[in-house]
Amino acid sequence: MTVVVVVEQVIISVHGGKHLEHYGINIRFTFYDRSAQHEFVSLGQELATPGVISGTTTYHFNFKNVEKQYESYQGINVKLK
Repeated sequence: MTVVVVVEQVIISVHGGKHLEHYGINIRFTFYDRSAQHEFVSLGQELATPGVISGTTTYHFNFKNVEKQYESYQGINVKLK
């Protein structure tokens, strides 16, 4: 079994003095094989609750201990090692 850590950030910029109203911001990490429809990993995180963004806002996220249960898999559209 392999454990992976994914750490990134999302930057949303609203220019011209405008505002962006949203119903919440979520991020999803999904790894799957489209041809065989095997879903290996699917994780999600809520980055922000509903609100308004003006200017530039940065959201940091990480998916810790993402477990890849299978060491390898080979399908039509994916080769996972």
